[in-house]
Amino acid sequence: MAGPQPHAEAAAPADYLDAGVEDQLHRVIRQRLGIVLQPHQHRYLVRAVHDTCADFDCGSPGDLVRILSEGDLSSPVVQSVITRITVAESYFLRDPKQIEYLRQTWLPDLLDRRRREGRHRIRVWTPGCACGQDTYTLALVIRDALPLSEEWDVVIMGSDIDSNCLETAERGLYTRWSLRATPQHICDRYFRTEEDGWRVDDGIKAMARFRLINLAGPDFPSVATGTQDLDLILCRNVFIYFEPAAITRTLERFAGCLAPGGEIVVGASDLNLIPPPQLEFSLVQGFKVFRRAADRPADRVDAPVPVPAPDRTVIPARAPTDVAVAPGPRPRAAGGEPPGPAAGVAGLQAIRALMDSARWQDAVDLARDNLKHHAQDPALLLVLAEALANLGRLDEGRAACARALELESTLARGHYIDGLILFAQGAAEAATAALKRAVFLDPDFIEALYHLGLLHLRQGRVRFAIKYLENVITVAKRRDGDTQAVAGMTNREVIDVLRAEIGYHTLATEGTSR
Repeated sequence: MAGPQPHAEAAAPADYLDAGVEDQLHRVIRQRLGIVLQPHQHRYLVRAVHDTCADFDCGSPGDLVRILSEGDLSSPVVQSVITRITVAESYFLRDPKQIEYLRQTWLPDLLDRRRREGRHRIRVWTPGCACGQDTYTLALVIRDALPLSEEWDVVIMGSDIDSNCLETAERGLYTRWSLRATPQHICDRYFRTEEDGWRVDDGIKAMARFRLINLAGPDFPSVATGTQDLDLILCRNVFIYFEPAAITRTLERFAGCLAPGGEIVVGASDLNLIPPPQLEFSLVQGFKVFRRAADRPADRVDAPVPVPAPDRTVIPARAPTDVAVAPGPRPRAAGGEPPGPAAGVAGLQAIRALMDSARWQDAVDLARDNLKHHAQDPALLLVLAEALANLGRLDEGRAACARALELESTLARGHYIDGLILFAQGAAEAATAALKRAVFLDPDFIEALYHLGLLHLRQGRVRFAIKYLENVITVAKRRDGDTQAVAGMTNREVIDVLRAEIGYHTLATEGTSR
């Protein structure tokens, strides 16, 4: 996807922009495009506004606010701003583990299912496709798997909000930089060299089509845009630019786009995505897959979905060996009374078993029953906080977390849970501070390091993000490669996934040609 300009881009001129007008611009961009611009991107927005006003003689920045609010997404003025505040960096065959999953698991299963149904058709969508590299990558993978003896109706659609990116995708002409991860035999088979670069083979181009679709708009799911009855939605590193409420709405609408058995695959940097009821969630080698059950109907809508209830946030359960409260002297409660006895490992494990099955309300009820007898137990309060947060009752979750930290302020996991709840409430800076406290108390707290890295990515602080993600790799290397580390991944999977993520974001911040 075309996302906000990375932190390492060259500075724009320090032109003046009225604070009130800038606030309006941020609001319009968030409402119309779903993109949340971070404070460090002030300079890019200022430059985009002044350059667009000068290029199109559209008057003052205040006039531009009105045009952005009311103008068609495809209008030259609106597109000028989009192009100037976004960057499109991608490449072919990015994220080999995902490609292998699609090649070895998703596609064979789909082809078998379609043959049994007697329907030789495949429908795929890559929202936020930037200049089309992901879209054409899927075309390569699918073309390789289809027997020449069978005729298949295949449509692979890419979409983005930047029409300049889509023009590049339509041309299918790329620099060698976009092919940096593509083996030579694939280049020879599916690309032809020209004076200006490498052009996608006509047969592959015929499988792809491109549309201007705004993920914050009403264009999907819809027959008119081809976003219905889909077998796959590949949406990588798009949600990193969205606020939590927009992520929830978009996932719900993606669910309505899928055919029975259809899947949504997202990137490793997409943080805390919660599946709507229509979808089943699984983690495959460190990346997230959401699947519509073959016998479960999805809600189909052709109009914007209303804003949902407060966002839920799944807080990963810690390993069973970490269930007990951290060792150390237990503090005295207010009034000089010693804290009550701990609930014990068995009680906590029973609650966690409910949480592992997503039985959040049952976990809340059991935790509260235990708290009647162990009211001063920080570990019980923390599992209560987790269960409440996963029900979307974020304020109650934070209150339970605060009570736990009042009893034992040095609990690293308490600050970690507090940070994840703060993030779900949209308080990114406060969430970052809470996660830093967790890491200060436990420098090897791999979950906190991981989420700190992802939060810094969301805020455009790529260098800081890479530092934390590299620390995650360092911790994972010291541990058994086959044991669980974070986000459902083993330590070995964490290392592989984060190396790929670091490589991608490092290259993106260096600035590349489209």
